[in-house]
Amino acid sequence: MKKQVVIPILTLITSAALTACTSPQAAHDLGASLGASMPTSIKIEDTSSQVITVSSSQEVYVVPDIAQLVFCVSTKAATAQECQQLNSKSLDQVLEYLKSQGISEESIQTSDYNLEPNYDWNNGRTIIDYEMSARVTVSQIPIDQVGELITSTVKQGANRVESVSYLSSQYEQSYQEALKRAVDSAREKAQVLAEAGGCNLGPVIHINESMPDTSARAMQSYTNYSAARDMATAKEEDMAVMPGQLKIQAQITVDFAVAH
Repeated sequence: MKKQVVIPILTLITSAALTACTSPQAAHDLGASLGASMPTSIKIEDTSSQVITVSSSQEVYVVPDIAQLVFCVSTKAATAQECQQLNSKSLDQVLEYLKSQGISEESIQTSDYNLEPNYDWNNGRTIIDYEMSARVTVSQIPIDQVGELITSTVKQGANRVESVSYLSSQYEQSYQEALKRAVDSAREKAQVLAEAGGCNLGPVIHINESMPDTSARAMQSYTNYSAARDMATAKEEDMAVMPGQLKIQAQITVDFAVAH
């Protein structure tokens, strides 16, 4: 909506002022002439709100090249101490195996240690045994070696695979491409709206980028796991891995000026 500012024009011409430079009759005629020729108000148009605003979303699909694996080492024993000792032994075995495969310590994280009793609730809350678990997260694993690593790590003592996440080392480039496509799409939309509204499309005034989902982003450097891996040991029993594609999306809102 256009804004209008109305400025009153007051004719401040007095007989005394005019008398100083002309006769009373001439002053009267001049005042009448000015009053008839000047407008009673001036309209100033505010065009700052004359914009076309559009939203745009574009996607780029990329094949993941990195994976993150989360294993769990769980043990049971009659006493809490025995359970902790068994878990520690199994966990150490898993960690040593991962490091022996050339995976750096920076790419291995242990977390969520948990030790608790199991109860027989039908017999007066009697403790049956104890159970302990620990989580191992392994990052920056090349996609083509994920299947074998899962199989071998389970053999070494991990008794639960909690998740496999696929990532891309090309996230930044792909996201920038999605942003460019989103801007082009926004301009096309705005042009259609401008033509339909009978006006011309002006330059971009403002672009707002929505917070992107960066869960598919991977670090640029990753473990050279293949360097320590004997390809001849790969077996048919290795887990099959089909990572598919990752969707990298950019969402923006763009304000275009209306040209005159």
